[in-house]
Amino acid sequence: MKPSYASRHVVALAAGLVALVVFASCGQGPSDERDGQVSRSRFIDAYVDLRVTALRAEEGLLTDSARAVVLERHGMTEDELLRFVDAHGRDLDYMRDLWNEVELRLDSVPPLPPDSQP
Repeated sequence: MKPSYASRHVVALAAGLVALVVFASCGQGPSDERDGQVSRSRFIDAYVDLRVTALRAEEGLLTDSARAVVLERHGMTEDELLRFVDAHGRDLDYMRDLWNEVELRLDSVPPLPPDSQP
């Protein structure tokens, strides 16, 4: 039985959150240097686009080439996303609010029509 779009969404969001929190906890702590940092809204836009692309992909997996296309569409690099998490990852209130916003945005993404689902 194929998992539903909603259950794949929850699993993917949870996996992404765990990965980013683990990555952030391994860093040196939040950076005081904000110059050159990706803005919160750009991070959310890119992350939501990455998750939607993964959820709509075959097997729910995001290929390296698909990730590169999404990041390019947002004018970002993977390193910029990781620096954002490194800078903010230890601020639990900030990250909770950020993930709440990500989840709301993901919930508002319309499902693909049945004839176009992978």
